[in-house]
Parts: sequence; structure tokens; C-alpha cells
Amino acid sequence: MNLRNIIILLFNLTIILTAYLENIPITLHQPDGSSINCFVTGDEFYVRIHDAENYTIVQHPVDGYYYYAIKSDDKIIASTIKAQSDELKVYLNPDLRITQEEYLFRRNRFKQGRERRDAPTFGTVNNINIFIRFADEEEFTSPRSAYDWKFNQAEGPSLKHYFLEVSNNNLDVSTTHYPVCDLNQNLSYQ
Repeated sequence: MNLRNIIILLFNLTIILTAYLENIPITLHQPDGSSINCFVTGDEFYVRIHDAENYTIVQHPVDGYYYYAIKSDDKIIASTIKAQSDELKVYLNPDLRITQEEYLFRRNRFKQGRERRDAPTFGTVNNINIFIRFADEEEFTSPRSAYDWKFNQAEGPSLKHYFLEVSNNNLDVSTTHYPVCDLNQNLSYQ
């Protein structure tokens, strides 16, 4: 492989991997109220939920529970083993992902849709984040700062950092949270 091809390959990899994030911790909530601590990995075209052992987790479209994934006809579907259950995972394969063809289809569909978008690509966008809870739910227990950094941190990963990076510092997205409160507490509308 000559130097020109290596430079082209590295340039293409840089473009492909600019928004790729790995092992971002999240908490999922099962319909029965139990919680699952897991991770997300991916980019704007495909995000995969997985546990610490890298077993893929998907939500079942009918019952809403999260299950470990299996592959069926090149599709990632829910198995019968609930995520983080005590059942053995001996019949599962770690690191299940969509096919390369499906990924390219999603990426191309996204890029083709760009020409028809009317969202700004430079300037300032004022984003609003409203904290809302149901009547039978308690107030948010995490302080507002735990959420604010995901939106407004200048050095990633955050919403602000992402848009600054992909726009070459031409698009600033600033998020304001409502109801307004100090960052060391949290309030929500009920």
C-alpha cells in the first residue's frame, strides 16, 4: 500500500469515526420497575446497547422488556433471556451488531436526507430541556449538574461539543433547563 492510499484511508477513517462514542454508561428501566446498568456504543447511524461483558441488549417490541440479543436472518432480535438475569448466557454471542449492509443503508439514507433538511449549520441554537415527571413519581434525585454536563460541557462528550465539532465551531447549541433551579439541586414539572 503506497503513501497516497494510506493517507486516503486515514482521512476516511477520521470522517467515519468523528462521532463514535464507546461504553457510555446508561441505566435502562424495565416495565416492572427494575433497573439495568449498561453501556451504549456507536455513532449517529447505529447505537448498540450492551452490558459490561459486551453482550448486546435490545428492547422487545411487544412486552417492552430488555433482553439479550440473538441474530436471526441477519437481524438483531430479542432472545428469551432478560438482560442482567441470572440465566446462563452460554447460547449467546457477545458483540452482536447489525450487518455492514444495514449500517451503510442507514448512513446513506441519513446523508441523502441532508439535502432536504432546513436545520441550521452555523450560528447559535437555543435548546430547551424540560424536566417532567408523572404524578406518582418522586422528584429527580440527581442534581441538575448531572444532566447539564451532557448538554453544555464544552469539552465532550456533550450535545454542545458534538455540534461544535461536526460544524468546525460554526454551530453553538446552548441548552437551558426548565424549571430553573441551582445546579446542585433539581426540580421538575409534575
